[in-house]
Amino acid sequence: ETLTGLHNVIGKKASEVIPGLRESNPEMFEIYGRVALTGKPERFETYVEALQMWFSLSVYSPAPEYFVTVFDVITDRKQAEAALAGHLQFLQLILDTIPNPIFVKDVQGAYLGCNTAFEDSFGFSREEIVGQTVYDIFPRDLADEYHRMDLLAFLTPGIQVYETFVQTKDGTRHRAVFHKATFINSDGGIGGLVGVIMDITNLKQAEEALRLSEERFRAIFDHAPVGISMTDLEGRYLQTNQALQQFLGYTSEELRGMNYK
Repeated sequence: ETLTGLHNVIGKKASEVIPGLRESNPEMFEIYGRVALTGKPERFETYVEALQMWFSLSVYSPAPEYFVTVFDVITDRKQAEAALAGHLQFLQLILDTIPNPIFVKDVQGAYLGCNTAFEDSFGFSREEIVGQTVYDIFPRDLADEYHRMDLLAFLTPGIQVYETFVQTKDGTRHRAVFHKATFINSDGGIGGLVGVIMDITNLKQAEEALRLSEERFRAIFDHAPVGISMTDLEGRYLQTNQALQQFLGYTSEELRGMNYK
């Protein structure tokens, strides 16, 4: 009575106490009949629309063709689970809109989840990734490096940033920066880590192209047969080449900051 709000139920069938129960929950009566016939206990959860309640039921047979039901109202738990599921679905949606690969691992190094960008980059579905480790997904040399850095992150909790390589599903290797952060579980201990991977291959290529361009410019500037200088808006020398230094009779250090006007 306290759990369900039902009164005067002794001697009555469940379908009499709760009108429409047989039609809305036929599986319940199927289980009751099966337990009474086989003697094998069963446990299940069901929602009773007439009461707007969730129930956890344990059914056993004390004697042939008889059954006993022990139940608990679990509506609050189910509502909490539904709210949590909705929250997790929303978080996953946010992660999936981020273009960078994101992953979550437990302290054993097993993947707890990832986003769509991670799936697309490395050629595994989320279902294939969850429960696996880096050794199941990446080449051994990269997996060793990732594992070593994970262990270091767990030993020194907080934020970890480092540069390394990743190998995508087409077999090519890219320069990348890993941003990781450990997180705390409910008992206050380290629960695992979350990581974001940033592909910096294009940045590295641009840096290398700039370096080569600067080297070529420096070679032309230094070895030109005519005098060349770079000055600021006030006319002060910033850089001079050897030809100009020889022509003016000053060293590079002496000319730097000197006004040519």
